[in-house]
Amino acid sequence: ALLVFLGSLVAYNFGLKAEYLSVNKRGLTQYNKDNRFNNYDRIPVSNFDDIDIKAGNALNINIEYGEKSTVWLRKWTKERIQISQNGNKLIVDLTEKGKLENFISHDYTIIIFSPKIKKLSTSSFTYIEKGKETNQNRGGFGTMVSGFMQDSIALNVQGMTKIKLNKNELKYVSAVVGNEKGDGTLTISPENEVETLKLKANGRSTIEILNKDVQHVEHDISEGAIISFRGKALPKLYGK
Repeated sequence: ALLVFLGSLVAYNFGLKAEYLSVNKRGLTQYNKDNRFNNYDRIPVSNFDDIDIKAGNALNINIEYGEKSTVWLRKWTKERIQISQNGNKLIVDLTEKGKLENFISHDYTIIIFSPKIKKLSTSSFTYIEKGKETNQNRGGFGTMVSGFMQDSIALNVQGMTKIKLNKNELKYVSAVVGNEKGDGTLTISPENEVETLKLKANGRSTIEILNKDVQHVEHDISEGAIISFRGKALPKLYGK
């Protein structure tokens, strides 16, 4: 038994050394890039430009520009998350098992690549907590959209869900934030280039536009909504 243990230890040490040499040769950044999907399964979908996320209050999802439409799902979640396609629409939801377990994911469980996204909708699922139905966002879960250069995108950020735009170049962004089920959150980070925004904020939803010179803003904002404009974008809220 001791010899077996020592043999296993030696093999393990050689494995660590090989891993170290691999990182050292390629550099940490390239190593991480090459091994990014080691714990993911590729889902057989293609050619979608409309994404409907039906459990946006339970999942962290990364949507990135890519030359081909592909989806990667963490291996350990495949019994709890279902991904399907209807025409050009990609649909992300929890399985019945995931719903019964009130499943939540604390890391980027799903990574989606697409050359273009025309529409993105996020909605919440209702779960049981302490014997009562709720659709609260329990962990700040949200959907990140990054790297797209295109004419327009339409966002529907329904109650208890969040969308963040990061490092995109978009001529026109239309967004409806919040609905009768609750308040939504939309954040447009400083690294985006956006020419025109058309915003509708319902209830006490939150919209953050950070440090960018948006050329034109159209808005329909409820009395209870929280709108945060910073930098050169601020005067556009008042039509200046």
